[in-house]
Amino acid sequence: MPTIEINSLFSGSDRPRVVTVDAYAVNPLADELKSLWPTEYSLAKRVNGDPPKMFLAGSSDTPPFTASGFDPSHLLLLPYRVRHAVAATPSIALAQSEFERHVNDPYAHIEHEGLTNAVTRLNQWLIVPDDQLTPDDVEALYLNVYGAMDAAKAPLPAPIAPSRGTRW
Repeated sequence: MPTIEINSLFSGSDRPRVVTVDAYAVNPLADELKSLWPTEYSLAKRVNGDPPKMFLAGSSDTPPFTASGFDPSHLLLLPYRVRHAVAATPSIALAQSEFERHVNDPYAHIEHEGLTNAVTRLNQWLIVPDDQLTPDDVEALYLNVYGAMDAAKAPLPAPIAPSRGTRW
């Protein structure tokens, strides 16, 4: 499917950031995160493993069942921002109606607790414990935040509480 440009669910509404994603990919939320923070994403993947998936507490691309009995595999035919809502739709007639309404609209978005939880899981996955960072990691994160500047003019990185981890 073609890619779209859309405001990221990981940027605040006060400072929206546009990302390019395939709305019909298996895990576009992870793709959003990778697009916004590629350095942090690669560090989290190295330390924390693969990013969480969209359903079943991050362990599955689709739920094992839907509230209506709608085939869960068909959720992957929908844009990612409506999948949780359609999965939770209580009747097959309503689920089919939502499917037909949104299947061809890659920008479709339905607020749902499941989608919010998926975003939260990815935000938590992105956190890398400080003791897992190498000096090269710290330098890469520093350059990502401040860019390449004269070392004499660059502010020193603030110390980070060891128990909290790093999310730049």
